[in-house]
Amino acid sequence: MLRFYWSLVREIPAVLRNSAEAWVFWILTIGVPLAVWFNPQLQASINTPQFSRWFVLVPIAVSVVYGMLRVNYQRFCDLVRGNDNAASRIAALERQLEGRQKDQALADALTELYQEGVRAILNGPPFDESGIEHWRTREREWQARVLAVMREHDCTRQELNHVEMIGLFPVHRGLHHIEAIARDLSMFAVRLSRVADISTRYTR
Repeated sequence: MLRFYWSLVREIPAVLRNSAEAWVFWILTIGVPLAVWFNPQLQASINTPQFSRWFVLVPIAVSVVYGMLRVNYQRFCDLVRGNDNAASRIAALERQLEGRQKDQALADALTELYQEGVRAILNGPPFDESGIEHWRTREREWQARVLAVMREHDCTRQELNHVEMIGLFPVHRGLHHIEAIARDLSMFAVRLSRVADISTRYTR
């Protein structure tokens, strides 16, 4: 217990430094005793009923007690501030973790759609032009699902446009013996590649 009180007393100068409280503290604890010590007339008057020694001891005691309470209050404020900072860091880490989990969920969903697109659409082209409309319908449905997943996970407008809008692209005639179907397959291959790029970007 004494060690605790002594620790409070030792911190008083640091806590009260550069404040009006410090001036009052040092005047009461040091200035007043020195004034009495070096003033014989005042020393003589201390022992009279008109000026008891308690007029010197009480201000010193009150000043020290106030200083200890002030240090204890400062410790409490530092503890609260530390707890607030820790809570802020924890909240920031939780938001970061939530963001990473959300990003990974997007990457996983796009990976599944990419695999489906390769197996069911890119590797399942129509044999001739009679089946191209059905194939295009499947491709549009797949694309709509991809964009829906991206919007659900708050992808940017630029990312959505990157997948949705395909401008110039090379036509790989080796993909199909009919040029129109080869063109559609080539465009779809570019879209698949862009979905894979975004999926990789959000992988954690």
